Amino acid sequence: MKLISRPLFHAWLLLSGIAIAATVLISSVAYSQTPSDEEDLTRARKANEEAQTEYYRLQTEKLRERPSPKTLWESLEENPGNIFAVLAALVAFISFYYNYRVTIQNQRDTQFYEALKRFGDKDSPTVRCSAAGMLSQMAQNAAPISFPTDQRLSRTLMLERRLAVSARPRHLQYFRTAFDQLLAGLLLEENLVCLTALTDAIRELIPFDPKMAINELYEANIELQTDYCVLLARLWAAWRITPPTDMLKKPWDRAAHLAGYDKWVLKDFIARHEHLFSNSLERYSSSYDPLLPGDVRGVLAEIEQSLRIASRRLALNVQLVCVALHQPLRQQVRELRFYDLFLVGGDLTDADLRFVSFGTSQLTGVPFYSANLTKAGFVDAEMKGTGLFKANLTDASLVRARLELAGLKEANLTRTRMHSAKIDDSTKLDGANWWTADFFHYLPAERNNVDTALLENLFRRYGGAVPEDPEQIHPSVRLFLEKRKHAHQSDIKRDE
Repeated sequence: MKLISRPLFHAWLLLSGIAIAATVLISSVAYSQTPSDEEDLTRARKANEEAQTEYYRLQTEKLRERPSPKTLWESLEENPGNIFAVLAALVAFISFYYNYRVTIQNQRDTQFYEALKRFGDKDSPTVRCSAAGMLSQMAQNAAPISFPTDQRLSRTLMLERRLAVSARPRHLQYFRTAFDQLLAGLLLEENLVCLTALTDAIRELIPFDPKMAINELYEANIELQTDYCVLLARLWAAWRITPPTDMLKKPWDRAAHLAGYDKWVLKDFIARHEHLFSNSLERYSSSYDPLLPGDVRGVLAEIEQSLRIASRRLALNVQLVCVALHQPLRQQVRELRFYDLFLVGGDLTDADLRFVSFGTSQLTGVPFYSANLTKAGFVDAEMKGTGLFKANLTDASLVRARLELAGLKEANLTRTRMHSAKIDDSTKLDGANWWTADFFHYLPAERNNVDTALLENLFRRYGGAVPEDPEQIHPSVRLFLEKRKHAHQSDIKRDE
């Protein structure tokens, strides 16, 4: 290894010392200058923040010094010429609003009249069916507002219903016109499929105005009965026979098959319309007598087809009447008076029929199960086979009602007027409180006259159910018991 010379080593030591000294000097200088730079930065930051604060302060003062906006009336007072601009804008807005409403109304009118035109298409049952649905939908959008009076409905629910319906356009002429046209179609339509579509369309409208619907359907029911009775008379006239008194004869079975109702129903129906039936039978018999056998067969085919359609119309009308009587608007159906109403085939189970009168109506086989019939009237009503199971007949009237085969099991007959009611051994009153019914005569002049024959029948069949407490028995029944006891004592003395 070669050794470094002494002069070179001294030079290297000198340079190293100079470098170390320079490094120490620079570090000390840098360390001494750092605090001074940070103070400068802090002062600059504070000056910037103060400048921003002063700027925002000046802006705030300017905003406070700015005057509040003037109202419309103040602006108009300073510049009256603006009034004309405001009036022009208001007139333009009102014109636009009414023009828009008129346009919408014209569109609705056009759609409605187009639906009516299609509904009158005599060539296409399909078009008539679709038009019936369209009329029903438009009528629902224009229906009058009605609400049930059931006290169980909460106020919130009632308010929601009112708010929901309040936005509905009220073109009441659409509703009444549509309902009348649909009901007229039910009286005239001959296609059975269209008859069903018409019934569905009318059923959708009934809840919106039950009272109007009930009155219209009742009038239609009477008219349909008239047409049906005339067709029955034409049928017997074409057969060139009068209805036999013997119900087992084959013509009754044939008539029941064609007419769509049981022969016993037909017999009672003809009896209730005896005058119309006999006059029609005499008139058509004289017109059919000159016909040849071949012509009579053609007439019979036409009568049978018409009778099937008439029977279907009447059955659908009965369904709609029952739907209307089931509606909850009790204050609108109370004290209705139905005379000669035909409801065979209907169903009034659980219906609320308080104060409704069905005098002289044909209610054969109609179920009134659990119905509320308080103060209802059935004077002279045909009620064979009618179901009154658990029905509430408090203060109702069954005077002269025909109740053969009727079921009154567990019915409430408290103060029910039953004088002259037709009850036989086929009438079921198991569990019914018949001893609380009123058997006094319905005429005030004969108030103390009780129906002895009816009470004898009831005591013979159900006498064991009568309570011993006289307070639980109606005064008419007590009077009957007193008279029977007195008569029994007289018979004993006579025998002695």
